[in-house]
Amino acid sequence: MSSKGDSCTECFKKSQCLAEKILLSGKSYLGGEIINNIIYRPGDYIYRQGEVCKHLFVIKTGAVKSQIGSIDGIDQIIGFHFSTEVLGFDGLDCNKYVSSVIVLENSIVCAFPRQLVEMFCAVSPDFQRDLIARLSREITHEHQFLMLINKNTAEQRVALFLLDLSIRLGGREVVKIDIILCMSRADIANYLGLVPETISRILSRFELKGVIAVRKKKLKIINMKMLNEYSHRHCCYEIA
Repeated sequence: MSSKGDSCTECFKKSQCLAEKILLSGKSYLGGEIINNIIYRPGDYIYRQGEVCKHLFVIKTGAVKSQIGSIDGIDQIIGFHFSTEVLGFDGLDCNKYVSSVIVLENSIVCAFPRQLVEMFCAVSPDFQRDLIARLSREITHEHQFLMLINKNTAEQRVALFLLDLSIRLGGREVVKIDIILCMSRADIANYLGLVPETISRILSRFELKGVIAVRKKKLKIINMKMLNEYSHRHCCYEIA
C-alpha cells in the first residue's frame, strides 16, 4: 500500500465522490484530512473485520470484495465493489468494521476520516442526503441479492450476477459490454452460494448459446436480451 499526489480539487472522479459536497461547502477540514490516492495491490486489506472504524473509503479505480469470517474459519463473501462506491458503512454503528475488504485488482482508494464525515453530516444537508442515498442503494442491492440466493436456480443466479455487473460497470442502456472478471470463479461461487464447477459449467453453457464470450478473465456479453431471459425464468425480482 502506498499513496500518491493529486488533491480532491484535481481529481477526475470528484463529481461522483463524497468529496464534492465537502469542496462545494467551502468549509475547512475540522475533522481531519482526506487521504488521497492510496494505492493497493491485489490481496491487500483496506480494513479488517474487528478493526476500529476510523475512516470511510471511496474507490477511485479498481475493485474489491467484502467478506465476513466466522469463528470456525469460514469466510463468506458478501459483496463486490467498484469505482465510486463507498466502503466502511458497516463500522459506523458499533465503531468496528464487521467485515473485511480485500483488493481484487490494482486499485486507488481515498480515505475520509469518520470524524470529518460525521461533522459534514451535521452541517451540510446536501452531504447528509448524498451519504444516505448511497447507503440506501447499498442496502437495496444487498436485499435483492439475498432474494437471488434464496429463491432462484443456479443458472438464474449467474445470469443475474452478470446483469448486475453490466449495469454497475456499464449502465442500463448498454447493449453489449466487456467485463473483466477480477474475482475468481471460487469467489463468485462463494458469493452466489454455489460451487466453482457450477459457475464454470453455466458460463460454458451461456457461451455455447451465444449469450457471452469468455476468454480467461475477459467476459463479453453478446446477447443482453437472452441473458435477461435466462435471469427472469421464474425469477423473483428485478435488479434495481
